[in-house]
Amino acid sequence: MLALNSIHPSVGLDGFLEIIVTYIMRKMIAPFLFYFLRKIGYPKHLLKYKDYESIQKNRFCSFESENKLWVKGQIKSINKLFKNVSKRSVILDIACGDGSGLKHFKKLGFNKVVGVEFNHVKAAEASKVGYKVFDYIYSSHTLEHAFDLKKATKELFRILKKDGQLIVILPYPDREFYTIKAHPAKFDLGLDKEDKGKSVVKYFENNGFVVKQKAIEYYRQPEIQLILLRKKSRPSE
Repeated sequence: MLALNSIHPSVGLDGFLEIIVTYIMRKMIAPFLFYFLRKIGYPKHLLKYKDYESIQKNRFCSFESENKLWVKGQIKSINKLFKNVSKRSVILDIACGDGSGLKHFKKLGFNKVVGVEFNHVKAAEASKVGYKVFDYIYSSHTLEHAFDLKKATKELFRILKKDGQLIVILPYPDREFYTIKAHPAKFDLGLDKEDKGKSVVKYFENNGFVVKQKAIEYYRQPEIQLILLRKKSRPSE
């Protein structure tokens, strides 16, 4: 509970009221609103693909290499998650942006790295190599943007080697209203639920993967990191 005497004098009354309103919105109103949006399938079932494509490529387009915090967080994530990975591994970086992650992979000595990017403008800044299956698939702040999450997850299962690892980083919790259209898959992933990532884990367990490792980090923003292994059977239709 936030005590009145714990508020720093420099915050002032306006600042204190803003804190209270933010707390009420996040803890009381947001859960009910997100529950309603999830039930009616918003924005997934109400968003046309043409509009989705425009949102992802134009309205919410940003260049990761221009954001020092983002680049620093990407480097810290790769250093941590690929510390003991063989340099001979074939790696897929999905939604690689303008290549800040690819550049660091190569700096570490990984030469078999594929960069895939939805936005052709950013893809022009990234390099690509052709492989059909991968030892590791790296998905950093990507799947929440998926238009068809189930289809995307099945494709990741298909192109991941049987003994490979899917490494996923997601914004968590993702309870911002302004990201609803930019992150149409966040409800299906369970990112709006502050339950220590249990709903996120459940999604992947129900779709062909086993969680090997889970962590909450704050490299760029609060985020959940998962290392996932393939189950023997394919995800159900």
